[in-house]
Amino acid sequence: MSLEKRPSRYHPKEIKRLVKTWYKLRSQRRYAEANRIVRMYRYPVFWLPIIFIVGLYFSVWGILGDATKSTSVPNQSVISRMHDFDQKTNNHDGSVVGNRVFDFRKGKRALYPIYEKLGQNFMKTFYCGCDFSLRPKRYKKDLCGIVVTKYVKATGVDAEHIMPISLIGHTLDCWKNGGRKNCGRVDNFFRMAEGDLHNLVPAVPTINRLRSNYPPVASIAGEKRDFGECDVEIKGKKFEPPLDKRGDIARAYLYMRKTYDALLTTDEVKMFMRWHQDDPATDEEIKIHNAKAKVQGNINPFY
Repeated sequence: MSLEKRPSRYHPKEIKRLVKTWYKLRSQRRYAEANRIVRMYRYPVFWLPIIFIVGLYFSVWGILGDATKSTSVPNQSVISRMHDFDQKTNNHDGSVVGNRVFDFRKGKRALYPIYEKLGQNFMKTFYCGCDFSLRPKRYKKDLCGIVVTKYVKATGVDAEHIMPISLIGHTLDCWKNGGRKNCGRVDNFFRMAEGDLHNLVPAVPTINRLRSNYPPVASIAGEKRDFGECDVEIKGKKFEPPLDKRGDIARAYLYMRKTYDALLTTDEVKMFMRWHQDDPATDEEIKIHNAKAKVQGNINPFY
């Protein structure tokens, strides 16, 4: 019985199969196995034509894109919203993004160096105060009392939105036609909100992901501690943050409401104003705010 001969690894069908396999291995975090596939194509004779084709594609696409820009008509709701946003910006009252436009990717890249430049004492995750490093980008779980048992055991550091960005996104047309990913692609107003440094903090990945977009509350009955010494409770789609972070949380929510018209209920506004007053900003928190303001070009007026 003869065996079917597998095509060469340079055959288009075999390349397609291996790319799918590589993607699957990466999604399963089997990086060593995925890297073996990459090493199969390490010779320049394979990559040069691909680089040429990709470069040609983007060159042609850029020419066509420039040609169609003058004839395309943006969505009217986007025009109105951006016009209103520009009008606010011209007031220079510190309530909106000032000198620089950030999307989420640029916001994340700018976030960590801010803490690094301030010094080692500032290199701490937001809710739990865990020391973290950037090379490699990890928090030191064993030194801050974090205990993670049944949850994801990620040791990296996430850039977390204090106020979930869905509070802004779900009111936009782009969100209804593709969610956050689509809004990040087509809506400049959303991109600016998503990358705003005054709403981004370094956080423990497990807490960031389990917290999801749950609203913060003053108390959750039972005081169950799932994270060791970190005073965070997550239950019934609600999130109870540590007492010493409630002022920062409140100032982020109130800033996003003032800047991007984030929808908050009357009770939420009252609670955040109370948190803002009961937990005033410390000197350390003010230094972090000022550093972010310097990079981004605008202040949070609640500091």
